[in-house]
Amino acid sequence: MLLTLPFLSLVGLVLPFLAWINSRQAKAHPVDDEQLPSLGAMALQAIVLQGIIFGLAWLAASAAGIPISWPSRLGPVPILAAIGIVVVGMAVAWAESRRPPDPTNIIGRVLARSSAFAPQWLALMLAAGITEEFAYRGVLTGMLALWLEPWAAWVVSALAFGFSHCSQGWRGFLGGVAFAIALQGVVFLSGGLLLAIVAHMAYDFGAVWISGWTERQLGSQSKT
Repeated sequence: MLLTLPFLSLVGLVLPFLAWINSRQAKAHPVDDEQLPSLGAMALQAIVLQGIIFGLAWLAASAAGIPISWPSRLGPVPILAAIGIVVVGMAVAWAESRRPPDPTNIIGRVLARSSAFAPQWLALMLAAGITEEFAYRGVLTGMLALWLEPWAAWVVSALAFGFSHCSQGWRGFLGGVAFAIALQGVVFLSGGLLLAIVAHMAYDFGAVWISGWTERQLGSQSKT
């Protein structure tokens, strides 16, 4: 049990607390565009954090005997579910890109100014897709299912995921919860993490591409 505490503390307390602190600081001390961190600095910090999450999740899964299935059954139902998540996510990302930018969403503002094909972003997308699906949809949900009903384990895991994204505002929290529950459904339908990882990475890539495209369109219109 002691070997699972670092992971549970990280995803249940530390990450939500850090996200909340970042949100409060962004509101208290607004940052203009010239003061935004570079994509490289933000990506490096996030990748290091993803590595820590992955390592602690692996340790916790081994200590608690949580079975992790990586391969997915690629039947029509799970594939359509994964495609549906990506399509709906793209629609939401497009709608969000038409809204005035949230000045407190530092991550969103950095990514909106970045290329979806930037090596730093591609590396972060790969790290986040693998780590978050493994840690939340695999390990955390599996551990919670030892003590809770399966549906409750899904909900609690999704809430933890949403709270870890609350630095992106309340829409980031709600979107994170909905995204987590939907991807948990893909894991359930496919019997493994791989399809959810692919859907996660496809959404991340598409959302940043849409955000950057909208930013460029608005920039070109302002110059005319």
